[in-house]
Amino acid sequence: MITADDNAAKYLIAPYYKDDALPFVFAGVNWTAAEYGFPYKNVTGMIEVAPIVPMLESAIDIVPNLKRAFYLGADTLTEQKNLVRFREAAKQLGFKLEWALVDTLENGFRPIKRRRRWTWSLLGAMRV
Repeated sequence: MITADDNAAKYLIAPYYKDDALPFVFAGVNWTAAEYGFPYKNVTGMIEVAPIVPMLESAIDIVPNLKRAFYLGADTLTEQKNLVRFREAAKQLGFKLEWALVDTLENGFRPIKRRRRWTWSLLGAMRV
């Protein structure tokens, strides 16, 4: 069985197929699989890791006085995990990161209207 993304790991493999006879290969689990208890004897796969710090360093090269940024993403398991890393990176690089995780793109417009306060904005995955 081939699965993709954190939801398959969390809601299918971990609760129902730990050390089962059915083999699983996962792809696209973000950052770490430890929270799902992997590895199991029947599970292997690859972790998806984004180069957040290098990306933000490139943004700082373009916007040298980056003091405040805004992250907008969908309120999903993947975006929640990504946001943790973006917040850590912002702290490491010395700028304030405000954020909003929303359930629909329409609800994302409310925080975007405040955008004028930010030097730079990031857009994560969104549900349409």
